[in-house]
Amino acid sequence: MNSIKSDNMKIYSFLRLLSLLIVSIIISTAKLFAQETNDKKVDTAILVNVSNLKWTTQPNGIKVAIIQGDPAKPGLFTQRFIFPAGMKLPLHWHTSSETITVITGSLYHGIGLTPDEAKATKMQAGAFMVIPPNTTHFAFTKEECIVQVQGTGPFVRNVVNNNKQ
Repeated sequence: MNSIKSDNMKIYSFLRLLSLLIVSIIISTAKLFAQETNDKKVDTAILVNVSNLKWTTQPNGIKVAIIQGDPAKPGLFTQRFIFPAGMKLPLHWHTSSETITVITGSLYHGIGLTPDEAKATKMQAGAFMVIPPNTTHFAFTKEECIVQVQGTGPFVRNVVNNNKQ
């Protein structure tokens, strides 16, 4: 009986040691994997200070800076706009969703097939909006406004022909 008990204790001790060894290997591997993952994230981080933005001015007076990606190509993009006071974007729509964040000033935004400024919503600094694909919308400003737009390219603005604009 003592022999069986002794054998069981040896087996129990062996299994316990084996379990500890397996757990140690799993933890070590997880730490290594986490470190490699974190290093990869650091290697691909994008940091753009506002002083490094390269602005171009469009014929309508709107200034634009591409922060990440290229709106004309497949993939994620981020761009920033400086809309002058009195700017009006006519009714338009995009084939992919558009994410808008107002950084400074106010942007007035409306959704629908008629650009009714009286029904537009005032988006103040800090406001955030996601516009689904194929949603007809318009925007305008009463003061200078800085807006950041994010989306997935190719990102095309399709202007709606409407004599009321």
